[in-house]
Amino acid sequence: MTPVHVGRQLAVNLTAAADTPNNRVGCLVQRDHGLVAVAQTRPHGVMPMLTTLLATALTTSLAAAPAQTAAAPDLATVRQWFEAGQDQQVVAIKLNDDSDPALIFLVAQSHERQQQRAQARAAYDRLAARPQTDPWHFIGRSAVLLGDRQPAQGVTAAEQGVRLGPQIADAHLQLGLAYGDGGNWAQAAPAFEAAAAADPLLAYAHYYAGHSYYEVGRLDLMAKFFEYFLKLAPNAPERANVESIMRTVRGR
Repeated sequence: MTPVHVGRQLAVNLTAAADTPNNRVGCLVQRDHGLVAVAQTRPHGVMPMLTTLLATALTTSLAAAPAQTAAAPDLATVRQWFEAGQDQQVVAIKLNDDSDPALIFLVAQSHERQQQRAQARAAYDRLAARPQTDPWHFIGRSAVLLGDRQPAQGVTAAEQGVRLGPQIADAHLQLGLAYGDGGNWAQAAPAFEAAAAADPLLAYAHYYAGHSYYEVGRLDLMAKFFEYFLKLAPNAPERANVESIMRTVRGR
C-alpha cells in the first residue's frame, strides 16, 4: 500500500472513531520516523474536524516522504553472481564515484564477458580516473590499454599497480591478464598464483592460474588450481570446459 493510500485509510478509521459515544479516538502521530499511538478525548463538536485535519496532515506527510532505495549489494554477493555467470545481475548495478573499486572491476569484467566493450571501457575508465597514487588507477589503465590492443603497455601499467598495491589480489590478477593477452603464459602463471595467494577465495585467480599452467605444460599445477576453482565456483560457466580438460589429462 502506498503512503497516500495509508493516509486515506487512516482518515476513514479516524473519522469512524470520532463517532464513538465518548468521542475517544486512537490517533497516530509521527515521531522520529515511527508511528506512535496517542489516545485523546475532545468535545463532540470539535473532534471530527480535528480528526480530519490530522488525517490530512498525515496523508500529506507520508506522500511527501522520499522513497527508500534498496541498499547496493556487497562485494561478496556480487562476486558470487559473477562466479555463477549471472552477469545480467552484475551489470545492472549502478556505479558512482564512491563505488568500491573492486566492485567496478567486477562489473567491467561482466560487461566484457557479455561482449559489451563500450560499457566495460566506461567502467575501466572510471578506475583509470582515480589518482595516480592509487593502485586502482593503474589496474584500470592496464585494462584500457589491453582493450586498445597494447599488451606491452598494459603490462607496464599493471606492474605499477602491483608495486603500489601488492596486497590487492586484483592488481596481480590484472598483471596476469596483461601477460596472458600478450601470450606470455610463463609470466602470467605466477602473477595469477600471487593473486590467489593474496585472496585465496578469488575463484578466477585459481582458474586463470590453472589455464596458464595448462598453456605451459605444467599439468600438475594446472590440476591443483582447476580443482580449487571448481570448489570455489561450482556453478561457473567455465565448469564444463575445465572438467573436460581434467578428464582428458587424467586419461593420458
